[in-house]
Amino acid sequence: MYTFVVVPAIVLIGPADALPVLRGQLPAGGPPQTFTDHQVREAVEYIARYKPAVVAIDEQFAVSPRGEALMGRIMDDPALSQCEIRILGRAPRPEPDQSRTKSGAGVAAALPGGAPGAASEAVAVSAELDRRGTRRSERTRILEGVSVTVDGNPAELIDLSPVGAQVVSKMILRPNQRVRLQLLEGEPEARRAVRCSGSVVWASFEMPAGKPPRYRAGLKLSGTELDAVRSFADRYRVPRSDESN
Repeated sequence: MYTFVVVPAIVLIGPADALPVLRGQLPAGGPPQTFTDHQVREAVEYIARYKPAVVAIDEQFAVSPRGEALMGRIMDDPALSQCEIRILGRAPRPEPDQSRTKSGAGVAAALPGGAPGAASEAVAVSAELDRRGTRRSERTRILEGVSVTVDGNPAELIDLSPVGAQVVSKMILRPNQRVRLQLLEGEPEARRAVRCSGSVVWASFEMPAGKPPRYRAGLKLSGTELDAVRSFADRYRVPRSDESN
C-alpha cells in the first residue's frame, strides 16, 4: 500500500499574527504551507526542495532586510524561475485581485481562480516591488570561468545586469554587506576597470563535492557605468540556442 503526500502549491510567509488574514486572501483550495517571519531558513529549504508555484509574502515583511534577501534568493535561483512571488497586504483591497507578483505577464493564472484582467494591475505593482530591491532588469547569463573581483578578492561572475549580479566567491559574503565589484572591460591592450558599488541582497554557503567551500551571493549594484556594464555582459554572455551554429 502506497501513501501519497500532496505538496501545497502555495507557500505563505509572514508574522504569526498576520497569517490568518493573509491566508484569507488566497483562493479557495488546498491549504498553503505556512512559515512565520522567523522561519526564513526553513522556508528557503522547503521552497528549494519542492519548488512551489507561488510564494505569498506579507507586505511588511517583504520590505524588511530578511524579506528582501528571501525574494532575492528566489529570483536569482534559475531552478525557481517558474515560482511567482505574491506580496499580500493585511487590509482587504477593493480590487478583485488582492495580490502582487514579480511579473505582470500571466498573473491572472498564477494562482487558481486568479481574476481576469489583473495583469495591468500587476505590472504597476511589479514596478513598486522593483523599488524595494528586487530584480529590475533581466540578467545576462555569463560564460563559465569569467573572473571579477569583489572587494579586491577574485570571484566568478554568474550573471550580470546594470542593477545586479550573481557571484561565487571563496571569501565570506553576508546579506547587507557593502561591496565593490570590479569588471575588466575591453581588449587586453586597452583594458580598463569598470567599478560598481553594491550590497549583498542574499548569500548562501556551498560545499560542492570535490571543490573548496564557497559563497554564492546576489548583489544589488549602484553607481554603475551602464554602457560599460552592458558591453561587458554582451561580450561574455552565454550564446543563445539560435546562435550555436
